[in-house]
Amino acid sequence: MRFGVHLSISPRLRAAPERAAELGCDTFQIFCGNPRGWKKKAIDPEEAAEFREAVRREKLSPVVVHASYLINPACPKKRMHAKSVRAFAEELDRSTALGADYYIIHPGNHLGSGAAAGLQRLAAAVDAALGRAGDAAPMVLLENTAGGGSSVGGDIAELARVLDMVAAPDRVGLCFDTAHGYAAGYRIDTRPGLAETMRVIRGGFGLGKLRVIHCNDTRAGPGTHLDRHAHIGKGRLGRAGLRSFLSCKEVRYMPIILETPVDEAGDDERNLRAVKRLAPRARARRGGSR
Repeated sequence: MRFGVHLSISPRLRAAPERAAELGCDTFQIFCGNPRGWKKKAIDPEEAAEFREAVRREKLSPVVVHASYLINPACPKKRMHAKSVRAFAEELDRSTALGADYYIIHPGNHLGSGAAAGLQRLAAAVDAALGRAGDAAPMVLLENTAGGGSSVGGDIAELARVLDMVAAPDRVGLCFDTAHGYAAGYRIDTRPGLAETMRVIRGGFGLGKLRVIHCNDTRAGPGTHLDRHAHIGKGRLGRAGLRSFLSCKEVRYMPIILETPVDEAGDDERNLRAVKRLAPRARARRGGSR
């Protein structure tokens, strides 16, 4: 397994891979700009080259970019959908400049227009962004959500229908978030529930499409549809539930990215140590989290 966390790119892009190395990460995730703003400063080519060189030097892989919070590719409002598509495409271009392997995006909210219509708009957004991007663009990974309300993507089988709608399904995959899945009702903390979850993923996406795991504990109960991340082993999944999940043969060789809270200094290091202790045959290759 390869372990990493979500990191800041401030004050310079290369700060993320350098910090990843300090923490003892094998992989890492970033935003490619301000996640709460539509406008982003252009990426300086020299800074992008420094970032890629730091990644190569530290032997970090894969490099994962997460979409900004504002993007809603399932939105039925024409202006907002167009704005989301434009931001999606721009972020995919930025991710390409950074040499990213994967770009993860939340499916969004249909705002009462229905899940089927929301999925169609999501597929159209994926087509538009990938159509603009070149062959070097990262694979787009759809992330499962906690579901509830007008959120799209809580039902993995439903989310998988996007593969039948897009022009290039080979460029689209899945990121599975443990906290979201549990809150959506997937009982990955039990052997039968975990087997059923993998059956759903296998039947909808195919295990070859499962490329990244967001490994997070959760303060929310199963089926509550609440997105409440918690420190590893401190939530409802707990050490036993996460140990069972990480022992599953289908995820044993997946890159594991933590999106756990940072409430105080050292939380990333503590969560990395915790998840590595739970993973079978885990080997930390750096000193920072042994």
